[in-house]
Amino acid sequence: MGGTRIGVLGPVVLLTGEATPVWLRSRRQRLLLAVLVARSGQVVTAGELIDALWATKPPADPLAALHSHVSRLRRSLGSAGTWVETAGTDYRFAGGPERVDAARFEVLVAAARAQLGEPDAALGLLDAALGLWRGAAYHEVAEHERIRPEAARVEELRAEALETRAQLLLAAGRADEAAQAMERLGGDHPFRERPVALLMRALARRGRHADALRAFSEFRRRLDDELGLDPSPGLEAVQREILRHETPASGAVPVVGLPGNSFVGRRAELDDCAACL
Repeated sequence: MGGTRIGVLGPVVLLTGEATPVWLRSRRQRLLLAVLVARSGQVVTAGELIDALWATKPPADPLAALHSHVSRLRRSLGSAGTWVETAGTDYRFAGGPERVDAARFEVLVAAARAQLGEPDAALGLLDAALGLWRGAAYHEVAEHERIRPEAARVEELRAEALETRAQLLLAAGRADEAAQAMERLGGDHPFRERPVALLMRALARRGRHADALRAFSEFRRRLDDELGLDPSPGLEAVQREILRHETPASGAVPVVGLPGNSFVGRRAELDDCAACL
């Protein structure tokens, strides 16, 4: 079976190493496989699987219907069908974590974190990890109650990996790439603070202090309008850094003066005004 894996970092598919993933035609088969993979290695009872597949409208003989769906799923998976094991009347996914792309993603991210002292190596590992993604985790079944916690956990790891990658890009002087990545992540997670902080610092590194402060103002307004919250003290500290034209030592921006009631020492603001005019 070589590099054959179950793919859940996007639509639930069988990844065989070929150019095109093997798509499971039945949505119930995809849901069944997703529930088993989300509980990888654990026995999932027949009752749980029946509830997942049919909820309040089970067939006349739900146990027989479940066994039929499992049989068809195994046939659809080919040689990988042996990963769906029977445990009495229950089932479990026994392919091992190495047979799931989400587990491979976690391994690569953990390796990258262990290599943060070697930025190029860490970036390579993060790029490999993020390259496994084909869309939202568990795709069409992500909101199912038996999938949602695992899908949310993996999506959180993805967001953290993207943030770590942006931080490494900043340290490597690749501020434009970091800013673009955090703008995309912020679009997907509009109330997440770390992408805003990284975006602000990336813009400041490029001399775009006004844009950095605008990003903070927009985020603060969004928090207030939709959640009735204020930015954390940490994000406000980043705002103050940028107002003072300061950045952490890992990538200092020259100090060009403190904000006040005078334009003396405020070269960046004068340049911004001239550009707007």
